[in-house]
Amino acid sequence: MGILDVLGVTFLVVIALVLVAVIALFVIIYRIKKFFKNLAKTLGSMNSSPSEIRLVPDPSPSWLEEKDAKKCVKEFESLKFSKGFSYLVEQMPGVCLQSFCSPDSKIIACLYKHPSAGIFADLCANFSDGKELTVSNAPSGSEIDHRPETEKIFMKGSGVGELHDEIRKRTANADLKTVSNESFANEFQSAYRKDMAWRNERGGVSEEEILRVAENSGKRYGDRVISDTMTRTKFMEIVNWSEECLENFENSTEMSESEWEAHEDSMLVFKDEFHPLAYLEYLSDNFEIDAVSYENYKKLSEQVPLRELLATICREKQISLKKLGEVEKPLKAEIYLHDKPLGYR
Repeated sequence: MGILDVLGVTFLVVIALVLVAVIALFVIIYRIKKFFKNLAKTLGSMNSSPSEIRLVPDPSPSWLEEKDAKKCVKEFESLKFSKGFSYLVEQMPGVCLQSFCSPDSKIIACLYKHPSAGIFADLCANFSDGKELTVSNAPSGSEIDHRPETEKIFMKGSGVGELHDEIRKRTANADLKTVSNESFANEFQSAYRKDMAWRNERGGVSEEEILRVAENSGKRYGDRVISDTMTRTKFMEIVNWSEECLENFENSTEMSESEWEAHEDSMLVFKDEFHPLAYLEYLSDNFEIDAVSYENYKKLSEQVPLRELLATICREKQISLKKLGEVEKPLKAEIYLHDKPLGYR
């Protein structure tokens, strides 16, 4: 249900793509690492693709009085959808939702206001065999993969009526689960959680997705920009994952509150499958890696496993690591304590 997960990923890629392309005109990549660390910190606070979200009631959804929103509400009402509840997404500032439900056709719908995507709508159907279908007129998101049991159809520029015709055509005579506005929030949160768990498990954004986003942007980007965008996007993913991993570890560790506060800024997250160059960015300023060493480690990252790269950096920089434990969410990863404070945290 819904396409917030793919919108968040698209948003992350587009920002990295545009900024890499612009800044590459002026400075070499090593010199803008600090800029991207600050960018990642900003995006991390927004967390455009958190692993879980929570819908909270919107007490004054004034956005529904906007012209485009009023038009959509009128279309839903003409199709006999009952208007449900208004929500805000706690982890996504500026994202607003309004639920609609058609119990007879067993279609649930969501009208969104998104800071970058504007106002758009999803219509969703949940099949009894566990499959899900979403039809959306969101302006972007078709470039991003989705978990196998879901189908997400994008009809950019279409009205609510056209979305409704499409989903009814595809669900004719199908065995669908019952729906209600009362269950909307739980269903939406659950579907989002499953989408992001699948995405985290597969390692986040893929190069193929970045290439599709670039192609659909209407602009031409060189191989260097695409490669650097991949690194920046993966770096921002690692920053987000790190925050969530440490939060989950804090909830499960036996460390006292005072111990946690004393060591929190000296913890890092490790997973063998992290993107090598992105992880080197994650470590670089924290471990006081100079430009020459950085280029050497960059070459080494292409030749050895990530765990060996980390061990080499620690050995040469005389950094001690102590494994504190592991987490399973948002992805399986190891937590380490080191003796140099993290620079960007």
